[in-house]
Amino acid sequence: MRPAKLLTLSAVVGLTTICYGNVAQAAPTPVNFSGSVAASCTIDSVTDGSLSEELSNFPAIALVATGGDRGIVQVKCNTATGVLTLAINSGSTKVYNGTAKIRFNGGGGVFGTANLPATVPSINPIVVSLPTVTNASGDIGRIQVRVDAPLGKLLKTANDYLVVVDATIVP
Repeated sequence: MRPAKLLTLSAVVGLTTICYGNVAQAAPTPVNFSGSVAASCTIDSVTDGSLSEELSNFPAIALVATGGDRGIVQVKCNTATGVLTLAINSGSTKVYNGTAKIRFNGGGGVFGTANLPATVPSINPIVVSLPTVTNASGDIGRIQVRVDAPLGKLLKTANDYLVVVDATIVP
């Protein structure tokens, strides 16, 4: 009697296993994964520049930071609506009898070869639109600085001239 029950039990378990496999869904059902990426813009790094006398106008009627002396701002932005604003921080800037001015030079990438303003440095804030998403490693913009003496005057002698430029970026 026992071998018959064992054989019957084995047959029922085997049929149940086979039948269970046949009731699985044969058509694929999509499984969706949704998500989003928020707009983000950051100033990744900054590099200070250094002022030196503009030797072509000796005696000193101007201090400049051009060429390799320019300051650098590196930005990362994942939206084409990002805006970089550069403004002279008048509270931290020390120019004695001079007037501080700035100009933006694109360093390639998202900034291309932009020069703002187009010709000479300005006392006004500079607004640079980012027309595309930046490189994953960031894109570089260079900041020229100029300190001009008043018309017909020389810059005051001092070893602590300082121009501070605030850089802000928003997506």
